[in-house]
Amino acid sequence: MNKIFLFAILTGMFAASCTDHFAEYNSNPYGVSDEVLASGGIAEQVANDCGVLSGIVIPLQENLFQYSMSLGCESLSGYMGQTKHTDLGRFNYNVGFIEYPFTDEQSLPKVIKQYNSLALATNASHDNVFYAWGTILKVAVLHRLTDMYGPIPYEFSGTEAQKPYQTQEYIYRKMIEELTWSGETLSKAVLSSVEKSAWMTHDDVYNGDLAKWVKFANSLKLRLAVRVSHKLPGEAKKWAEEAVRAGVIENNAENAMKPTSDNPFYKMSNNWGDTRCGADIISYMNAFSDPRREAYFEKTNRSGNDVYFGLRSGVAVPAKEELINAASNIYSRPKVTVSDPVVWMTASEVSFLRAEGALKKWNMGGSAKELYVKGIELSMNMHNVSMGNYLENTSKRGAFSDVRYPAFDSPAFSSNVTVKWSDNEKDNLGQIITQKYIAMFPYGSAEAWAEWRRTGYPNLMPAVNYNHEVNNIKKDESGADTNGYRRYPLPQIEHSVNTTNVDHAIKEDLEGNDSPNTNVWWARK
Repeated sequence: MNKIFLFAILTGMFAASCTDHFAEYNSNPYGVSDEVLASGGIAEQVANDCGVLSGIVIPLQENLFQYSMSLGCESLSGYMGQTKHTDLGRFNYNVGFIEYPFTDEQSLPKVIKQYNSLALATNASHDNVFYAWGTILKVAVLHRLTDMYGPIPYEFSGTEAQKPYQTQEYIYRKMIEELTWSGETLSKAVLSSVEKSAWMTHDDVYNGDLAKWVKFANSLKLRLAVRVSHKLPGEAKKWAEEAVRAGVIENNAENAMKPTSDNPFYKMSNNWGDTRCGADIISYMNAFSDPRREAYFEKTNRSGNDVYFGLRSGVAVPAKEELINAASNIYSRPKVTVSDPVVWMTASEVSFLRAEGALKKWNMGGSAKELYVKGIELSMNMHNVSMGNYLENTSKRGAFSDVRYPAFDSPAFSSNVTVKWSDNEKDNLGQIITQKYIAMFPYGSAEAWAEWRRTGYPNLMPAVNYNHEVNNIKKDESGADTNGYRRYPLPQIEHSVNTTNVDHAIKEDLEGNDSPNTNVWWARK
């Protein structure tokens, strides 16, 4: 086995280069105390770097979660409706909402600091298990960021203010390369007792089970391969088949979930009351008589099939207090507690990814239909509900009506997607993506928004009261959605202080237009 640490060299390197910023790199809310770090030496320090990164995959810090997930991705995916901050759901440009996920010290700057600290301490060795672990976590964070903006500073070169950007195609190729070698490194690793102790201290996702981290890396590689399948069909097939062959998440015991005692999704919805469950996802699940409703949503005071009812995005809302009034109870709250884990990736999502791959005639270890059914079964089992005859359901979602607020109605809305597997292959992609959309609720909003932009599914309601500089959602000739809010514009602060690099990125990777109407690279036809 390759040696994991060259203690004499690296300890000296770390002391010479990193001590000035030690407290800054390793401070709460994500890390542990300096005393714990000191007790474990270099192994403890690099494990802590990884632990910090794991707290940003889906941000645990409440404000970063709000700006990175809740205000934008949850609204734009139809997972949640905003009771107050409706800007992005209505396609408005809010500087703070746009900039925070990119510029806040707990977001991209934190990733850069922790990953650079890790790279320095491990000599950026591909044989180092902690560097491999941190690289997997870096990809898990930054693929979400590039999917939001397009080009980003992925290479962490330049100065803090003057950061070169990389194109999204380059970033995706790099991420897949990194996931490949990282997974291979972990698959061969044997930890010493000191390394095992440090790893266990900071790994509350898989508790030191390296085999599960390998499966997570391969599953993430599969997700990215499917994402670029339209742009790089040959290479995507190769990468996806490699991932499945190497081993992906296949059962719920392997799901990637981050424990927390202060769940940020709970805080946004049930504590602060800033969100209620979205009209789009509840309408699909009502149409399908989905048994997961009782696991996902609290009941309202409405009657009949409206007992689970969602708040529409893209509308001008009345006062927040009116929407969340406990006595009237007109919109469903999510069933979530303050101590629920934050879910990163599940066996169900992976099965749906494989189903889409099989639909493309890739070797995914099963047929598209088999993997589609398996994805539904895994989701039902994860939420401890009985499937019954769900797989035979042929109902379709139709017009949306909110008797409390008729201005929220969408009488012309329709979707041709059903649960029962269609014999017509052209219907199957919409079925796979819609069921994956349901299965990933609520923490998969960034993924749901990305997949909607890539595939046009599930069909979402267009905005009503919106910024008309952004093209509203409409269906194309195949029935898939187009237009809508396609990406976050790059932060204005970056335009101001990093002008040359930003202008180059816009010209090279955004067709010269830093607009919400501009597709990111993988969504471009």
